[in-house]
Amino acid sequence: MTYFLAKKISESSSLTLKEAYDYVEVEVPKYMKKHFPGRTQTPQLCPQDSAAKVKLK
Repeated sequence: MTYFLAKKISESSSLTLKEAYDYVEVEVPKYMKKHFPGRTQTPQLCPQDSAAKVKLK
């Protein structure tokens, strides 16, 4: 998860926590399915209601 989060932050000129989470939420399960069949990892963001307001970059 950290890899994908860092990648998204470095590729973006402006980014909210919600946008970063939306990216990680898709990429991590895809990576797990491809490289570790039968295993899952589901990123979680708590609390979700304020994530759109938090700027990462």
